[in-house]
Amino acid sequence: MNNKKSVNRIHSVLKIIGIILLFLLLFLSFFIGFAFHFMMSNWSNLSLYELIMQLKTLSGTTVESVVTFLLEVVLPSVLLTAFVLILYLFSFCFRIKSEKRRKIFRSSLLCVALISSFCFSIPESVFAYDYLGVRDYIQNSNKKSDFIDTYYVSPNDVDLEFPQQKRNLICLYMESMEMTYSDIEHGGYFQDDYIEELTDLAMKNECFSDGVSLNGSISLEYTNWTMAGLFSTSTGLPFKTSLGQNNMDTQETFFPHVLALGDILKQQGYDQTFLCGSDSSFAGRSLYFKSHGDFDVHDFYTYHSKYGVGVENQWGFMDYHLFEYAKEEIKDKAENYSESLVPFNYEFLTVDTHFYIGNNDGHQDGFLCQKCPDYYGDNQYANVIRCSSKQASEFVDWFYGKDGNKDIPNLTRENTTIVILGDHPTMSTYFCKQAVQDGFSRRSYVCFINSAKKRTISSARKYSHFDIFPTILSSLGVTIPGNKLALGVDLYSDEKTYMELFDKDYINMQLQGKSEVIDSLLEVNPYEYNYLKRIGRLPTANSTYSVNGDEITLSLSLIDKHGLDEDLLIPKAVITDKSTKKELEMKETAFGYSLILNKEEYLDSSGYIDFQVEFVTTGKKSNNIYDLSELHVQEN
Repeated sequence: MNNKKSVNRIHSVLKIIGIILLFLLLFLSFFIGFAFHFMMSNWSNLSLYELIMQLKTLSGTTVESVVTFLLEVVLPSVLLTAFVLILYLFSFCFRIKSEKRRKIFRSSLLCVALISSFCFSIPESVFAYDYLGVRDYIQNSNKKSDFIDTYYVSPNDVDLEFPQQKRNLICLYMESMEMTYSDIEHGGYFQDDYIEELTDLAMKNECFSDGVSLNGSISLEYTNWTMAGLFSTSTGLPFKTSLGQNNMDTQETFFPHVLALGDILKQQGYDQTFLCGSDSSFAGRSLYFKSHGDFDVHDFYTYHSKYGVGVENQWGFMDYHLFEYAKEEIKDKAENYSESLVPFNYEFLTVDTHFYIGNNDGHQDGFLCQKCPDYYGDNQYANVIRCSSKQASEFVDWFYGKDGNKDIPNLTRENTTIVILGDHPTMSTYFCKQAVQDGFSRRSYVCFINSAKKRTISSARKYSHFDIFPTILSSLGVTIPGNKLALGVDLYSDEKTYMELFDKDYINMQLQGKSEVIDSLLEVNPYEYNYLKRIGRLPTANSTYSVNGDEITLSLSLIDKHGLDEDLLIPKAVITDKSTKKELEMKETAFGYSLILNKEEYLDSSGYIDFQVEFVTTGKKSNNIYDLSELHVQEN
């Protein structure tokens, strides 16, 4: 009898656990479906690599993004699961005479709910599987690719020849600017030309088209977000790092083995500046420009301190301020060039056309300013894009004196090349959603103005961000033996680009593979203190002390080593006397680390002393110090 009760009790417990698991499965199914739908609605052309890099850290995620995710993914998943749960619980109150029928109702309810959730989540998952390129990523990410190792041309091995009178460079990077925004007549996708001024500039100058339709840079893997766009167009390399898209600001160096455009121009005596209207430290932009060319970096904080300009959008100040400040700075450099022939490289980055983070329907993408026209009614993004187009065109007119100004000396105007580049295609899936569905070949905007070179091929070129690197140097009159640098080809030459030799999907697949060249050039330190702190992987420990007689015993026990790879790192604990800054290495024990000190030597007249507890790792690539805690030792 007792055995039967025990069996029934176990059966009841297992039944309850099973029901709980079923509801958890139901919630998970809804959550996966809504999550994939949310992801594909908010990010355009997202790859699995980019998704993984985004998920490595939530740094830069706005409150709006979190709230939107909670409202559009978590909340509906909870509500639908709760609805089924309520019906299930109410079934116990239904007036169904037969217990058998009641059980059938509950079982049917759960089955229908699960099947419905699967019918929602499975198609979303299958579409996401294809959308993210999961199969290609799994097949290629751990496979060695010879593509980069075979075709990479080290800039260090190319004897670049600069003209005797060096030309100036102004490089304007435009956030999310692509030739797709133009009208069908000029090779864009839309009925209206949202970038009418930029279209006119590109058609009258150089975008490497056939002279009839706009052309632009094809977006490849590891080049299609801002830091990747800045990097790839100035190095000819993919921004391929294990740290995530925007975590290079946690590093002490920024790919020190890479020879970038800024490095080359610095060697030639260029005065170099980078300006942006946001925090330049974000994603390591400041570190990159300072490390590769010793740029003067000016950003939101520079002009907030100088003029008191405040935060006007999600990133910093608006672009009309950016252009004002750029003119102010360029005018001084232009006068200096006309007097002393010191060449300058001035690079700046817009932000107004960034999609609105946290907004799902896209109708509020971009940031309207006082200069924005009202050409397109409530289509805010279109108005902002047109505003950006007009401001860029007005800047070019200002520099070359087409607006009648005499701010820039003629000598400087004649010897300056302006390059306008879209950093990457827009991430606003709303605005280009139909273009994506129709398979339109979206390309980042490109325009070279007043180049020192003329093209040798009149037909439209097929090119990527990698090709911009050597082409910029060529536009300054630099002779490039072989016409190749890194993975880029000089578009002014008759040399075929790799985009003209290979299919885009093939190149993307090869870029996903492992490469000895990339591993040696794009070296990072995954154990850097700031990086582990950002991703929540710092080692944690308990530090204690005891005072017995004439001795002080300090003890340290690690709770979690987190991201520390014991095969690469040799850990040791260090105690630093904060008053004398003297470091004392602790001895490893079976329980952690300990150190015995003489009380009279360390305790002062007040009877206490402070120590800084640190965990030091010595590895094959670098040394790291992780602050664990402070230990306040006081005599009882």
